[in-house]
Amino acid sequence: MKCTMCHPRITQGLLPGCVEACPTEALSLVDGEYAQLARERINKYPGRYIDHIYGEREMGGTNWLYLSGVPFRTLA
Repeated sequence: MKCTMCHPRITQGLLPGCVEACPTEALSLVDGEYAQLARERINKYPGRYIDHIYGEREMGGTNWLYLSGVPFRTLA
């Protein structure tokens, strides 16, 4: 079944279930500047993430942004 991003929950002002349930805040739903939140996380945890936001510029920008502790080219 395809994810609908919990559209009924969002229309009620609630977070998608996966975002609400994620204990490590690995998933976020942010109104506005998504890349700003990603940069804040990179700056707050410099040893945890490489200084690159995948999806910010790749393919003209994507709907999803990813942070990683290793170069994205090494992920398979």
